[in-house]
Amino acid sequence: MHDNPDTDIYTNAYTRWPGAADAHLMFPAFYERSADLCEVHLLTSRNGLDWQRPLRKPVVGRGEPNSGWEGGVYAGCGLITTPAGEWALPLGPKWHTHNQGHFREGRPAEPPNRGYTCLAVWRKDGFMSLEAPSEGKCTTIPFTMDGGSLIVNAWTQFGGEIHFELARASGETLAGYSFGECDAVSGDAPDHTVTWGGKRDLSALAGEELRLRMRMSRARLYAIQFA
Repeated sequence: MHDNPDTDIYTNAYTRWPGAADAHLMFPAFYERSADLCEVHLLTSRNGLDWQRPLRKPVVGRGEPNSGWEGGVYAGCGLITTPAGEWALPLGPKWHTHNQGHFREGRPAEPPNRGYTCLAVWRKDGFMSLEAPSEGKCTTIPFTMDGGSLIVNAWTQFGGEIHFELARASGETLAGYSFGECDAVSGDAPDHTVTWGGKRDLSALAGEELRLRMRMSRARLYAIQFA
């Protein structure tokens, strides 16, 4: 899928993924010349050079008529951490379109509340998630274990839960770390340490090549980290 040929990409609004040394974000304005509108998209990168766009639609779109956002929106630089632990992105909404800002022809009457900054707010790591509306499973590619515990950012609906299992790269489940031995993760858990029968220490597995399996029910998994 490709963008329209009249689409320009600029004002990249670069920021690092908070707390990560090898993850980068951009929130550029995608300007559609035919519609004369700007909307904010999300780009991600692991090295700051090669970029991907995981969503083919705006993460922050223009507003409804007479909202003060109907002309489009631009993102500022840098994510802000709120007192509640959420991530917020400064935004500059536009009551007029891109070209109306330069030419008065067709520009609507100036609203009384012109000139303000807004925030788009997400939960921590909440730009995207692995989601199982009913049930689902997932297995990671092999990785080298380098942390002492597994910390996840997850959310489940009422009655939903997530179980984790550690396996060798060959696929053999590690004794003591199976789905059946995992203590279920449920509710709103932005920084939850996963345990198996109450055990959380994984330091004995350091340096081993492993896979992580996830079994999810009515759940969203936003991030996993071995730390």
